[in-house]
Amino acid sequence: MDRFLLLLILLLPLTVSIWWNKIAFRNLASDEVLGVSLSSVKIFIISRAFFWFVFGVLLTSFLFAILMNHKGGEATRSLLITGKDVQLGIAATIIRLWRFPLVLASLLTISLSLVGLFLMGKAALKLIPEDTAPDIQFLKARARFFFLGLSLMIPPLLLGLLLSF
Repeated sequence: MDRFLLLLILLLPLTVSIWWNKIAFRNLASDEVLGVSLSSVKIFIISRAFFWFVFGVLLTSFLFAILMNHKGGEATRSLLITGKDVQLGIAATIIRLWRFPLVLASLLTISLSLVGLFLMGKAALKLIPEDTAPDIQFLKARARFFFLGLSLMIPPLLLGLLLSF
């Protein structure tokens, strides 16, 4: 059971991360404004994929710990903190042993994602005409840029939701 759960904890975030970022890369690479600097798009997509995977491992581990505990997020968190997590199995082991390396890896990858987002924005700003008003493509790019930044906040928001559940 523990091996199956470990496989699920690792494969679920990996699958979601690769699938979602593959779709996003195709859309961004074909964008007239944000896809100008393909290297910055690659930096953003690859680092966001790693961020989602790393943070997804924490999320799925905590979710399975909640499901095994049959209690809410606060009760499960207190069990994990006090070390009385015998019934939580591999999910608790991942959280207890790997939480600091996973958190550090998520901080590193989110920082790289922000660098990629900055470089995409910088390249897009060079395309804006100075003498006329920006076209509709720049307004669409601004909205897409906002949602790309928002995509970096989704995993921490989900973890906060699980902790308060």
